[in-house]
Amino acid sequence: MTQDRKTELMKYKAVVAVLRRWLSEGHITIRDYAKLEENLAVKYRVSLCSIWRELP
Repeated sequence: MTQDRKTELMKYKAVVAVLRRWLSEGHITIRDYAKLEENLAVKYRVSLCSIWRELP
């Protein structure tokens, strides 16, 4: 895995951590979380079957 790929995955995981916090605090719904997470996965090239995905 290249350094650029590692950086992309770290960015994805960092943003998803914020989304999970918002979800647990009730700021967003599970539907919002799913849509936002999917958009992030596309942006950071994390495939649907990847072990890195943070699905609800």
